[in-house]
Amino acid sequence: MSTSILCNNSQLAYDKNTGTSTIKFTNQKLLSTSGSSVKLNGQLTGKIATKPVDVTDLNKTSLTSISVNNMPTAVNSATTYETNATGFFNNIISLTNGASLQIVGTGYDIEAINYSKDDQFITFQNISNAVVTTNSNSEISINLNNIYQDNVALSGNITTKKPVSSLKIDGSTPEAYGNVAPGISHQVTAVNSFKIYDINLYILDPDQYTETDFSVVVNGNSAYGATVNFIDGLNGTESEYACDPSGSQICKGITISSNGNQLNFNNTVLYRQNGSSMTKSTITVSGSFNTQGR
Repeated sequence: MSTSILCNNSQLAYDKNTGTSTIKFTNQKLLSTSGSSVKLNGQLTGKIATKPVDVTDLNKTSLTSISVNNMPTAVNSATTYETNATGFFNNIISLTNGASLQIVGTGYDIEAINYSKDDQFITFQNISNAVVTTNSNSEISINLNNIYQDNVALSGNITTKKPVSSLKIDGSTPEAYGNVAPGISHQVTAVNSFKIYDINLYILDPDQYTETDFSVVVNGNSAYGATVNFIDGLNGTESEYACDPSGSQICKGITISSNGNQLNFNNTVLYRQNGSSMTKSTITVSGSFNTQGR
């Protein structure tokens, strides 16, 4: 059973094999939006009915061979978090030693490499030994040849798949600025028997900036819920559209590929939720999105 620190005076003990969890509070201060506070003491213990899904249970489509200080280090996941028509990429690599590696670049040029572990955050200054060997429509390959900074040396190879999308909302692809296509990013996370897919679509015009968060929750091969949240970058207003298992708002027209990587939408209707600033009662999503696994 592992133990993690939550806030300042709370601890979480979690057994990844059984799902048994205990949260212990010791004078944990909680603040309200009005500024008032309370202190919480005691503990909560619970257990899920089935063994939780681990990240290693998700389909893997990346190919990695990483060494940290000449010690081979296994990889939990390696994904292309963001990509667009200019060849920009943002690769996030999670290592089993508790560290994460971020590689950012455009085309065949690497612009930044960051390494973080615990309280250590390193931005590598000399990245001439890091080379993009492939940046195609489907994948990115990077070679690290012993780059060194602050007593951390990295070497190895990383190949990640790019997410693929043909999504349309009400028949239109999210607007682009100039010749730059909307950036599409994804995260794949396992929570019990659910897989959560988060897709961010950005309108890149700085005068009309809008972020669209699209998340889908899947249980096996059935869609449990889907949400699109529009955020206006100028005034901060939000509009949420969703379908869920309740009443007349059941999700329809969503199918999932057998490997769990691709979501398909056949005129899926999402319904305006309370508090939304937009006036349309529904929006329709069509097309597909492929997470490319991990």
